[in-house]
Amino acid sequence: MRRSLSPGTLIAVLSTVLPAGETVVYLDGREVAGRVLDLKEEALVLEGVDGPVPLQDLSAIVFNPPTTEVEAEPNAGPISVFRSGEVLHARVLKAGVRTAQLEVSGLKLDVPTEALKAFRLRETHKGDGSFELDLKSPTPPARDRVYVRRGDNLLRIEGVLESLDEELLTLEYEGQARKLRRQLVQGVILAPVASPRQDKELPALFELRRGGQFPAWILGIRCGAERQLLVRFRGAGAGEMVPIATKAVSTVRLASDRSVFLSALAPAKIEETPLFGVQPAFPWRSNLAVSGSPLKLGGRTYPTGLGMTSRSALEYEIGGNYRTFSALIGLDESAGTTAGVTFRVIVDSKELYSREMLRATKPEALVLPLDGVRRLRLEVDYGRDGVDFGDYANWADARLAR
Repeated sequence: MRRSLSPGTLIAVLSTVLPAGETVVYLDGREVAGRVLDLKEEALVLEGVDGPVPLQDLSAIVFNPPTTEVEAEPNAGPISVFRSGEVLHARVLKAGVRTAQLEVSGLKLDVPTEALKAFRLRETHKGDGSFELDLKSPTPPARDRVYVRRGDNLLRIEGVLESLDEELLTLEYEGQARKLRRQLVQGVILAPVASPRQDKELPALFELRRGGQFPAWILGIRCGAERQLLVRFRGAGAGEMVPIATKAVSTVRLASDRSVFLSALAPAKIEETPLFGVQPAFPWRSNLAVSGSPLKLGGRTYPTGLGMTSRSALEYEIGGNYRTFSALIGLDESAGTTAGVTFRVIVDSKELYSREMLRATKPEALVLPLDGVRRLRLEVDYGRDGVDFGDYANWADARLAR
């Protein structure tokens, strides 16, 4: 039987339209608006807020509402791919053994080369399958791979990348430095290198206003005519900080040992009921919509979350270790025009939340209490039509917080 949601039961149902200016989001879902004045000893100093706010108590800092401009698709042109999987629609201006300079959204970022998995220098063409296939492979190459245009196909050359500039790529190949014209190079996949620096903390995830994400540690903020965040990339030394204008950043999603994304956990139980046949045509996905495309809600792309379709359910054993569950729910932009589903959250066999949504329904952010809860179940059921016609449902940014 459905339990009513009183103010004491439902911590918050958040507005999907954040106020102008900066907003900090706590792990329990509370939002506080205030200009970020400083970052000291891993705590934020906020205008109008008494005392510093520890970063470990926050899940995100929202600097700007996302842009209404259409986000570039990953296959539309140059990209840079980080070791941890994040993709930037960034052009590599130059690169060497130690550092690569990326240009994105008006920013120039000096990133340690070891933080990058690969970069593509131009738009894809028919016959580029070898680069795209190798890019998706979980097995990294033993040596750097350079993909060079030869007619309608690509030639793969293995060696050690020495440098890249506006005209030439230099590769150490069979003991000699070989030079290739940049305009013939489709992309490069880099062999991993051992890092002299071992980071114990997880990096934050920076989302840019015009699309794309990158991982880095936030070390400080510089206030002046143009406010800047000071960040450190993987592989950089302790004092090597890169300034990023806050006006280019949409959101900084903070990592913490007090929270975990559901997409990083294995469900204890999976239930999927196909409309026809014995196998689901669109099984659930981690960090993707069930259509296989990135999770998209309300014009935004989300790097983490769960994609499900009706009728299906995922159960997680959480052992009473978490205080809240939060997510942004809605029908993915790739869903059918007549799609409709019912989202349900079940805790220890009791219904805590239920919401019917259509393709045109605005996404809804929710934060629900989990004190003492040992088993969390997420359900996506049929909508009013009782069938699955493109019912691609998303639980974006689904996470648990202690």
